[in-house]
Amino acid sequence: MYQVCFFILSIKNANPFKRNDSHVHRLAQRVQLQTAVAGKTFRLFLLIVADDPELRRILGCAGVNHDCFCPFCDLRHSQWKQNKTRAKGNRKTIADMVRWGEETQRLVELLDLREAAKSNFRKMQACRTTSEEDLEKAKAKCKAESLECKKHFSQLTGRLLSTVTFTQMEEFIDARNGQRYPPLFPELTIFNYSACSLHCFLNLTTRTSRHTTVQLSGYPTVWLSYKQKLKDLHLHYLNAQVEKAEAAAQVDHMWKLWLIGRDCKTLVNQMPKLLQDLYSEFNHFPRASSLFEPLIAMWNRWAEVAPYLLKRTLANEGEIIEGKEKARLFIEGLEAHVEDEAFSYYLHLLHEHVWEWLEVYYKEFGFGLGVLSTQAGEHRLKLFKRETSHTLRNSQMWKMALTHQNQRLYGGLPDLTPPKRDMQCSTCHEKGHQSNNRKCPLFTSSNSNTDFDVDLFLDSLLED
Repeated sequence: MYQVCFFILSIKNANPFKRNDSHVHRLAQRVQLQTAVAGKTFRLFLLIVADDPELRRILGCAGVNHDCFCPFCDLRHSQWKQNKTRAKGNRKTIADMVRWGEETQRLVELLDLREAAKSNFRKMQACRTTSEEDLEKAKAKCKAESLECKKHFSQLTGRLLSTVTFTQMEEFIDARNGQRYPPLFPELTIFNYSACSLHCFLNLTTRTSRHTTVQLSGYPTVWLSYKQKLKDLHLHYLNAQVEKAEAAAQVDHMWKLWLIGRDCKTLVNQMPKLLQDLYSEFNHFPRASSLFEPLIAMWNRWAEVAPYLLKRTLANEGEIIEGKEKARLFIEGLEAHVEDEAFSYYLHLLHEHVWEWLEVYYKEFGFGLGVLSTQAGEHRLKLFKRETSHTLRNSQMWKMALTHQNQRLYGGLPDLTPPKRDMQCSTCHEKGHQSNNRKCPLFTSSNSNTDFDVDLFLDSLLED
């Protein structure tokens, strides 16, 4: 048993750790062993808590839309599509991920540079004011980056340069489970990285809501009543979007919604009753039962499963077994009525890894996945960025964000909120983003590390 669990929270590329920071690795090595405080020895456990995109960045994994869609096992998306809940993957190890990442890291960097050059060329090509000379330079840059990729891949695999193709490069990365670079903390185990239960909850609730919207939008009178009932729930974000959809006369606008945590919780609690009321109102429709009964059953099952992703404590181990069985019933019911590949990763996460991680954390520490939710941190950072129009890409803004959060929590602190400003990219010189923002056409993943200095913080943790 571990006596102490130490958390590091990391959200949306806003984490303060540099890839080659020796202090971070010293901390990771230390907490895997033990430490002595006041003459007593404690075993420590370092737990990385991050939302799903940031977790993938820390682990160096491919994105959720890649065929290697799972950061925790080697199951492929194509395998999941064929066999669904019967498909099983082998759990990855950090040692394997380090080995794969070391083989692919330089190739991925070169491919990113090539993609940035191609994006810049396409943008210049579409611009009417671009001179022929600048266009030729951009085209030459694309060819040079492509040649660099081929040279490196030729040296890496022993292939003749003239036979190298970019399809072969993608297959090379794919054969290593989509690993793009080594994990940030190679000293840890896979269980030190928490599966993001919050994103699982938000995505499955949002996509279930989208499916409901698609089903009901084909019946105009039902659709109007459904929208009104949604408004009556007084949702924080959804109501404004419904109004926009009405103003634009676009029914499919609601299909594109991404819901925030509060709205998702409200929908999970209220949607079964809302649909039941709709069913009672329109039960004279010829196809009312085939329309409403599957939706009501789907939301009822999800309302039984979702709380397990948010619970902070469990009564006993039996709750894990019970929750896993409810999740299986929800997934099987969903698959019978929904054809949406976007569900795949989060259904796989819910079917397999949520319960594996929950079992480990409950046995070791006695808490549920709700303790590991990133919702509070995400909410605070969004408030900061919205109110100041600033990002968190440098050390000054990180310190400002922490002070801003303390002001909201405790009050009475000096107002350090910076004046609002217009951001301008130093790479493409466009307004509205910075050079390390993915909106920039010249963005590369190598620009995504921040310069936040945590040496003093980590040194204090590592002192005997």
